Order: sequence, then C-alpha cells, then structure tokens
Amino acid sequence: MKDITGWLTSLAFICRERLAGAWNTLPEEVTEAGTTATFKRYLVRVVNRQGNKRERDKKRGLSKCVVCQRSLDVNCIVFNEEFMECTWSHSEGEPNYTLYHWYYKTPVKECGNYIQQNGYNIGCNFSKSEIIQFQEFFVYRNGSTGNVSSPIQTFQLQDQVKLNPPEDLSLNMTDNNGLTLSWNVSKNLLKCRMYEVRHRSNKDKNWQVFSINAQVRYTLASIDPEKSYTFQVRSKVNQYCATTDLWSDWSLPVEWPRHDKEHLALR
Repeated sequence: MKDITGWLTSLAFICRERLAGAWNTLPEEVTEAGTTATFKRYLVRVVNRQGNKRERDKKRGLSKCVVCQRSLDVNCIVFNEEFMECTWSHSEGEPNYTLYHWYYKTPVKECGNYIQQNGYNIGCNFSKSEIIQFQEFFVYRNGSTGNVSSPIQTFQLQDQVKLNPPEDLSLNMTDNNGLTLSWNVSKNLLKCRMYEVRHRSNKDKNWQVFSINAQVRYTLASIDPEKSYTFQVRSKVNQYCATTDLWSDWSLPVEWPRHDKEHLALR
C-alpha cells in the first residue's frame, strides 16, 4: 500500500505540472484505496476532463495540447499499418516499467504483450485490430518501484505509420533514350502515398533525389550509354492523409543496364 501511494503521489505531482491546472490534489478515494482498478478509473476521468477542455479550446481557436508535451519516453510506430510497437529504453538501475494505454473515452488497459530484454520490459506489441487512426491514443509508463513514473503521452496513430519499402521495381527504356522506373502499390492506397526516388551512375559519388506524390513512376529523361545506373525508392504517408516525417527504408536497388539473359539477348 505504501509503494502504491508513493507512485500515485508522484503521478499527482506530474499531473499538476503537465495538465494545465486540471486539479490541485489527488482525489481522496484514490489515495485511500490505492488499487489498480481505481487508478484506471482515475486516469479515465483525467482524460475525459481534459478532452472536454480541448473541445472548448478548439472552439476558441486554441490548438495547444493540454494533456502533456510530447516527450521521447515512449515511442510508438505503426509498421505498414499492420502492427504497432511502443518502445522505450532501459538503463541499468531503472525499475521494470509497465505500460497503460487507452483511446479517448475508452477503458484503460495494461499492455498484454510486452517486449522484453534481459528480463525487463522495453516495449509493447499491438495487433492490427488494436490500432485506431484519427483518434487520440494515450500511453502512461509506470515504474515498478512505485516512485518512478512518466508523463501521459498522446499520439495520433495515422502520424506514426512507417511503411514498408516499395517492391517490384522495374526499369524500361523510353523512345528518347531515357529510363522509366516504376513500382507497384494498390490503387486504393496511392492517394495517400508520397515517394522519394534516388539514383546515381557509376561515375557519380552523390545521389540525385526527387519527390513524387501519388504516382508510381519516375522518368530519367536521358542516360549516358557509357554509364550504369542504380535506382532506389522509399515511401511515406503523404500530407493529405497524415502529418509525418517517418519514411520507409530504401527499397532494394535496381540497376541499368540489367544483367539478366533476356536483356543481354536484346542487346
């Protein structure tokens, strides 16, 4: 009971500092009961109260986050919209952390699938069914010693998507001695995709980089037949569907001239 009361007291201090004066003291029933269920109900009331204030702020034209300032304690990445990992670092001497998460006006849950390293929790796995975009997603990390805790963090998960690298890259000659690079993506996803293409010849040290929005084709107007060329592509969700700087990794390289048998026969 003493340990639980300790970390609840720490939470109260953090909340007073970070939640823009939402309350001055921890509710009496939480202090006295000190149970996990009560704590969860308490967090829900906090979020609901702050959500109502956010709605009032929006109507007044205020956009500042009143829950907390984004910190780097927990980092959540949605991989190709298929699963999500929320991770944090662990240093020697730190407690073993547990993670609570919830969406606005939904029940608080503890992580059900921890990622562990050397016996310590360093993250949480979420399945596709647990990912909801365009709703605020909250996480709270608590230390097992009862007196170490982190601020409540909030994410918009559509802004946390890291796509897979583009696949099935192909190169074809144009009628004007140029090269057209193309790759595959589902048509229903294309409107939300942005790409970067980079290429260089065997005579160049630096890459040439070009941005492409909602297209799956890039043309290099002309090439030097005495040179060979390497191309790569990466992708991210574009500005029409999210606000993110998370690029995919670069694709596997494709080269021109190709060295396959069909191409050699044509030469």
